[in-house]
Amino acid sequence: MAIMLAEAEGGQVTTVGITGHRGIPDEAMPYVRVGISEVLSSIEPPLFGVSCLAAGADQVFADSLLAAGGELIAIIPCAHYESTFDPVGIERYRNYLDDACEKILLDFDAPSEAAFMAGGEEVVSRCDRLVAVWDGRPSQGLGGTADVVALAHSRGVPVSVVWPPGVTR
Repeated sequence: MAIMLAEAEGGQVTTVGITGHRGIPDEAMPYVRVGISEVLSSIEPPLFGVSCLAAGADQVFADSLLAAGGELIAIIPCAHYESTFDPVGIERYRNYLDDACEKILLDFDAPSEAAFMAGGEEVVSRCDRLVAVWDGRPSQGLGGTADVVALAHSRGVPVSVVWPPGVTR
């Protein structure tokens, strides 16, 4: 598996953030699951993960983090965030919130690109490494995966990109 990995300087990484696509093609999902698990298993405990718990990459990350014995920190980008989920996603989201050791609600009244970008900024500000489930393409709106990856790079946060070669969304 070819995962682009950048190591943090000067010590042990214990807090990992996630950004990634909500829609992951079926053929990419096994690669994404294994890739996230590999990144998390390379980190010595204690392990913390920071996520907005969106459908797709964030929820795959939460599954892997909790299975690895990590602690979940939930970033809730806005009030009424649950309105962005379908029925299956909302149930999973609520279960992850129940499992979270910390829940941080940002000060936005409703879902918006600005709220999602602020959620990404909060994830980046709290992590030592960012996992990006990203096809390498530009964001389709403010706060998308490419925007969060660019923010992490600008702040010197190492990014591990997990995406199978040749798969498009």
